[in-house]
Order: sequence, then C-alpha cells, then structure tokens
Amino acid sequence: MTFKKNNLETKKDINWEADNVFRVTKDDTFEVLVDGSSVVTFNFKKATFQE
Repeated sequence: MTFKKNNLETKKDINWEADNVFRVTKDDTFEVLVDGSSVVTFNFKKATFQE
C-alpha cells in the first residue's frame, strides 16, 4: 500500500494493515493506493472539529 496526503506520498510500499490511524485537518485529502492503483480518496471538508 501507498498513502498520499495532499497528493504527496507519505508512506510507500507498506504491508496491508486492517486498522490505520490518520491525523487530519479540515484541508487534508488522503488517497490509498494498492499495487499502484487508487482504491479510495477521502477528505474532511464537511467535518466539524472540536478542540
């Protein structure tokens, strides 16, 4: 798997993990690639964050 945050690779060629933790801000977009193919892209534009 490869993780991209805001279109930049943050982790590359990592083993599959069933549980992953992402630290996010409202402006972040994440993409998960498996074997070089994008399988999901998600963002938090409509999320409400509390302090």
